[in-house]
Amino acid sequence: HDAIQNIANLLEQTTFHNQNQNNPNNERTNAKQHLLSIFEEYEQRQSRESKLVKDLDLLDMIIQADEYEQHHYQQQQHQVGDGDEKDDSTQLDLSEFFEGTPPSRFQNEFIQSIALEVHQQREERRSEELVMIANRKKNSE
Repeated sequence: HDAIQNIANLLEQTTFHNQNQNNPNNERTNAKQHLLSIFEEYEQRQSRESKLVKDLDLLDMIIQADEYEQHHYQQQQHQVGDGDEKDDSTQLDLSEFFEGTPPSRFQNEFIQSIALEVHQQREERRSEELVMIANRKKNSE
């Protein structure tokens, strides 16, 4: 919320500098209040549009977290394939992003189904990765 307040203040300053002398000062206050009210609507999911945007924002977050985990694992596999002795026994764990956004948190049914699929695919992939790591450790002993 602080970031939005800062943006609103910046908007207020920019509007103030860009308006001519004949415009009333309440225009900049109106712009600031409008931005803050839109943000509050988004945060509180007060409209159909804000619910959809919030769901898309949450979906984007878990997809990015999933991609980061996959990229980290693929980088480790590439290094191991090149003979790098780096310990690959750890996975990048961004579980907090997934725990904070379970499919039940999504309000749009279609987006909720996509979020469920992302969660399921992640769990399957992480299970497979753990088996591969365990097998590699066992073979190296």
